[in-house]
Amino acid sequence: MPTTPTSYEKVLSANDTGITGGHMGGILIPRTKSGLIELFPKLDPKEYNPSVFIKIYDSNERSHKLRFVYYNNKLHGKGTRNEYRLTCLTNYLRNWNAKAGDRFRITKTSDNRLEMSVIKRKTDESGRIVLKGWNRVC
Repeated sequence: MPTTPTSYEKVLSANDTGITGGHMGGILIPRTKSGLIELFPKLDPKEYNPSVFIKIYDSNERSHKLRFVYYNNKLHGKGTRNEYRLTCLTNYLRNWNAKAGDRFRITKTSDNRLEMSVIKRKTDESGRIVLKGWNRVC
């Protein structure tokens, strides 16, 4: 049965886009943002750092294989991380010339297909970038 499309987006940081020179560990998917986390497959917290590869489409209908991972080493007494990330995005963000201040959107369509897009920052916006985390947009 089809569901209503759901979209979330976040303003990309310099670290998200890789321009800081650091190793990009993927975009954080907050555990506490229940609607957002529900767009992705469930991962078993009893498993150490479980992950799954998902197919997600860009606005040109090209499919991309991204990794949805739950870094849960804190739960297993092996570190401090307890977070979900969407990884394998570097090439996609570079190909779309994503910059800090652009928005990254993920949508689950009515037929349960995942789509992503980069929404370019308007050139008339101020130079200041306000990072607000993920927000539901529809």
